Amino acid sequence: MLLVIFTACQKRNLKHAEKSLEGSWAVQSIYSAYGQNTNLGIQTNEEFNEDGPLGQFNFDKEMVTYRFTRLDTLYESNSAWNLVREKINAGFTKAEQYTLEMDKFEFICAFGDQTSDAEKQATEVKLMFETKTIGSYYTFELDLRKKE
Repeated sequence: MLLVIFTACQKRNLKHAEKSLEGSWAVQSIYSAYGQNTNLGIQTNEEFNEDGPLGQFNFDKEMVTYRFTRLDTLYESNSAWNLVREKINAGFTKAEQYTLEMDKFEFICAFGDQTSDAEKQATEVKLMFETKTIGSYYTFELDLRKKE
């Protein structure tokens, strides 16, 4: 019985997060870093911060349309999206992590202030992308704010 209640709560939280993403989001800032990913860890060579109106994301129930500029490169597409919720190890406890899958990107998605239930009515979202292979490394983080 407890497992059924727990599973229902997890599905409800995911539905709240999906509903929260629906709408228009402005890209407020982008952080980018480049370097090398070696067996010893990540060595960052260059970092860039960009602020201002850098683009937007428009989510409906099944599709996302996005257009943003990062380091003079335009990214734009229209694709299906999927939000996945999973438990990850965080020290001695487990924490929730949302992953936004779309087009050629898989972003770690952090809602608002990352407190409990932050995904319910988020007005700010951070999308984080990084390469996970040995060799050239790059990462970027998009800070989004919901348009009214």
